[in-house]
Amino acid sequence: MAISTYAADINLKVKGLESGDGQLIIYLYNDSDAFPTKPEKAYKKYFSEIKDKSSSIVLKDIPAGIYAIAVVHDEDKDSELDTNFLGMPSEDVAASNNAKGSFGPPKFKDAAFKVTEKNIELLIDFSL
Repeated sequence: MAISTYAADINLKVKGLESGDGQLIIYLYNDSDAFPTKPEKAYKKYFSEIKDKSSSIVLKDIPAGIYAIAVVHDEDKDSELDTNFLGMPSEDVAASNNAKGSFGPPKFKDAAFKVTEKNIELLIDFSL
């Protein structure tokens, strides 16, 4: 019996940025232990241009599964998240489902969404 693996596109819209400077770094995670503090273990990494304090990108052919997204507003366009001397982000960050952390980053389960064979629309709002 053949097993079919579904893949879909994620149509991601990001809005509510404080400025139009820099770029967005989008980390797609399928590993709850890595989300969102281990970007080197993200399933995929994308860059997106900012226009009018918002951005749209299509993450193509994502296999079926459970994922979470972390987005960094890379204002200085150095392709990494800048942090202060305590290790706290000094650039704005957000997550899928607009998940927020309590005394730390959001949890995977709060940011998680399911990919099946149907394309999905996601909105991340930095202003929330």
